[in-house]
Amino acid sequence: MHDNLARLTENTSRLIKVLLIEDSKEDYLLTQRQLAGKRFDLVWAESLTEALQYLKENQFDVILLDLALPDNIGLSTFDTVYAQVNPIPIIVLCGLDNDLVVSSALQRGAQDYLVKGKTTPALLERALTYAIDRKRMDWAQHYPIHQILKYAPLAIAMLDKDLAIVETNLDFSKHMRIATESLVGNNILSLLPDLPKHLFEQALQNKTPSLLEHHSMKSQLQGEGTKLYWDLAIWPIIDQHEGITGAIFLAKQMTVV
Repeated sequence: MHDNLARLTENTSRLIKVLLIEDSKEDYLLTQRQLAGKRFDLVWAESLTEALQYLKENQFDVILLDLALPDNIGLSTFDTVYAQVNPIPIIVLCGLDNDLVVSSALQRGAQDYLVKGKTTPALLERALTYAIDRKRMDWAQHYPIHQILKYAPLAIAMLDKDLAIVETNLDFSKHMRIATESLVGNNILSLLPDLPKHLFEQALQNKTPSLLEHHSMKSQLQGEGTKLYWDLAIWPIIDQHEGITGAIFLAKQMTVV
């Protein structure tokens, strides 16, 4: 689920990766034609078994799911896929006489449905993008922002005014190879001596964000002697009286050397 949430909340300027779970080759080729030349990367699975294998090995932005598959039929198909991909949105593909099944799938968490044979390229594109947007908004409403940031695909640490760690997200903890609770209370410059001290001083003194691109820094995760290049940012936390109460540290890994 952590990878799925990160996928849902990250920048979507890249190609949108779509998994079509559908046993009909004709329907696959039709979907492929309808999405041709657009910002979608379509992957096809002909069975539930094949789809589950794809989902273990890849990340997707949205799922197109036919509930009548060779190895599974009906709502159990939806339940199985939903348990694997949530919060990634699912659009159910159905026939004209599947109202009850579609209604049940929507109640169980499907974002939308499309009637097979009645879909135009414009309708399909709109359904895919709207499903992603609706799911993102739904998660933003139901989960506090700090919960979303917890799974964000960049290292984040909240610091007090003495630069001691108050809280970190999972990515920061992963790169340190230290549990979040063990990081709390430690000075970030002691834990990461390659960090430029002046960047923090500048942010706190000027009360403005400090940014640094492609900074070379070792990583516990990559092993001894391995260096990573990071984009760094430090945002000062300013209270209502214009006093500094701490800072937010963000780091995005760029390359490994």
